[in-house]
Amino acid sequence: MTQLMSRKRILIGFLLAGIFLYLFLRHINLFELWNTVRKGDPYWLLLSGFLAFFNYFVRAVRWRFFFDPIKKTSLNNLYRTTIIGFAINTIFPAKIGEVVRPYLLGTKENISKSTAMATIVVERVFDSATILFLLVIYLVFLVRTEQLSPQAQSSLSELNRAGLILFAGVLGLVLFLYYLKTKPVVVR
Repeated sequence: MTQLMSRKRILIGFLLAGIFLYLFLRHINLFELWNTVRKGDPYWLLLSGFLAFFNYFVRAVRWRFFFDPIKKTSLNNLYRTTIIGFAINTIFPAKIGEVVRPYLLGTKENISKSTAMATIVVERVFDSATILFLLVIYLVFLVRTEQLSPQAQSSLSELNRAGLILFAGVLGLVLFLYYLKTKPVVVR
């Protein structure tokens, strides 16, 4: 029975891949596409493919850190669901893959779907904090204001304030999440 289900899943996967390839390529001149691809350097293509899959691996490892206090999860399952989630994000709008990813992992690892979804929320908070931190570093330390026009200096000043306020807000959220972790409260 399990082998039959596995074969059905593989068949469904190939069928969906074929449908989406058709939808993606139906209005494209394949001859022109092939000529353009042939002009490219295959080493750069292989390198970009390797880096993309390595990026997913690093994301899976990071996601594993968020699950460590909850349950030891399989890196293989984390990696697969990460790739599936990001593939879905490229096909469907509204980043629906961010909902599919924890659902799939919760099913595979026998974890509550809401707990798995919470790790995605925490992941996004840390992503936002990192981006805002880099923005603040750039604006405060790397932009030379004396080289800017007066109007650009005024805009930069406003952007600095907004960036610092946003960074403080995200930092406050991170501290709040840490507080909840150390002092769990039952919400009814």
